[in-house]
Amino acid sequence: MLALGLHLYHAVWSMAQTVGLTYPHASRAWRKAALFFALALTVGNIIIPVAILTGLVH
Repeated sequence: MLALGLHLYHAVWSMAQTVGLTYPHASRAWRKAALFFALALTVGNIIIPVAILTGLVH
């Protein structure tokens, strides 16, 4: 899942660069958006098996 998260961060950031949306004042916002998207999916996917293994879901 961590590798997927890194890949998603890179993919979102690279997409923004490819389509020309990374001009100086928007660059920070795109990096934050990429980080948020990657963290949300990574943590969301990690929570499922952890919840099952800890008995929160049965």
